[in-house]
Amino acid sequence: MMRVSLLALLAVGAIAPSAASAFDLGNGMAVTGSVKLEYDKYESDDTAVLDADLGLSWRSGGLIGFDAALDSTYIGDSDEDLTNIWAALVFSTDMGEFSVGAPRPVVESMAVLPRFGTSRLLDLETSFARGPLSTAAGFEDNGFAPGLAFTGQSGSVSYGLSYHRFEIGGSDLDLIQGVMNYSNGATTLFISGELGDLLSVDPSVVKIGGLYSADVYSFGGELARVDYGSEGITTGRLFGTYDVMPELTVKGDMLLIESSENIYSLGAEYRFGQIGFVEGGASFVDNDQIYDIGVGLKF
Repeated sequence: MMRVSLLALLAVGAIAPSAASAFDLGNGMAVTGSVKLEYDKYESDDTAVLDADLGLSWRSGGLIGFDAALDSTYIGDSDEDLTNIWAALVFSTDMGEFSVGAPRPVVESMAVLPRFGTSRLLDLETSFARGPLSTAAGFEDNGFAPGLAFTGQSGSVSYGLSYHRFEIGGSDLDLIQGVMNYSNGATTLFISGELGDLLSVDPSVVKIGGLYSADVYSFGGELARVDYGSEGITTGRLFGTYDVMPELTVKGDMLLIESSENIYSLGAEYRFGQIGFVEGGASFVDNDQIYDIGVGLKF
């Protein structure tokens, strides 16, 4: 497992035929997200991973608010630090919220489905086939990516639109994202799209899918089309969870990749205390197996 640059992801794509409740800090401020220390074993390779995906929001109850987020993955064996930092002023209006500065992309902030499997490394390695483009671009930019975002809601429909500029290897990537989610009881349907402008390659991602969450189980899936210039790849994902007991959830995930090996993942999560959790699993790619175990906090 190693860091894969966005340009490398574009090349691979060209040739390759959990929800947490907010932790209220008071005075309109809340924290969401998770922190996890993970251990991965792939064949003879052992890798430690420290992963954090945290968001801080503040709303004054009036016009002005603030959002900040940190998405960081530190891979021990390669001494690599993949970090995205987002921060923006938020203006709340009758139309919706307008964010100015370096807002988190809406495809990430409004995501319906959780990350793939239980291994953060596997989730990153498969992102070229699933998106979002903004995650890999942010890791390459490794700083504040200027942009604008708008989110709103009308009845059961929530929607978002954002623009971002990343610096990738001395070139600028302009990225536009759009999301629409429809929620009705336990069912959420979504469609999202990304369109980028980078050198002679204009990457794009289109997704459509849904999630059904009942008391003790959930299942969902998505169909994605990822294009890199004149080449592209289609993927399908299916996953489900079942609560064996209030503290223990078993998970299954499957990624079907056009003209390539499919990936299967089985795992479990055990929650303790108010915010603690332990999770681990096994993933299968052709004849290879990847094992992971992690402990962390979820807000």
